[in-house]
Amino acid sequence: MFKRFVMVSSVVAFALGTTMLFAEAPAQPSQKMMERSQRKAMTAEQVTKMDEERIDQRIEIMTGDLGLSDDQQKKIKAILVKTNAAIRKILDEAQSSVNNFMKSDSDKIKALLTDAQRAKLDQLVAQAAMSQQMSQPPPAEKKK
Repeated sequence: MFKRFVMVSSVVAFALGTTMLFAEAPAQPSQKMMERSQRKAMTAEQVTKMDEERIDQRIEIMTGDLGLSDDQQKKIKAILVKTNAAIRKILDEAQSSVNNFMKSDSDKIKALLTDAQRAKLDQLVAQAAMSQQMSQPPPAEKKK
């Protein structure tokens, strides 16, 4: 039911000139965090495949709900692929900017700390990175 609501909302959003390309059913916070950490570990090819699958699912739902013709499906897919590429580019650029700000802040904060505090901070950061790495599922094995 919720997926159908999201799909109808997406169609309405298109009519209003906006896009809800990444709309999906809300996940539990821990599931969302795991998905984000998994996305960080994904290769460009895996991200592209995930995006293509999401677009195909949207078209399948729209086809079922609206009775789209093959021609409409192809045209809508072209729109979604183009929009997805633009959004992906914006997100990548934004992530780069965020990383630059975070690095700058980290450098400024470290400059204010004593040697002992910097050492403790480095230890805490290393522990957090190890904890995050251990919480990620193992990479999926390639099918033969």
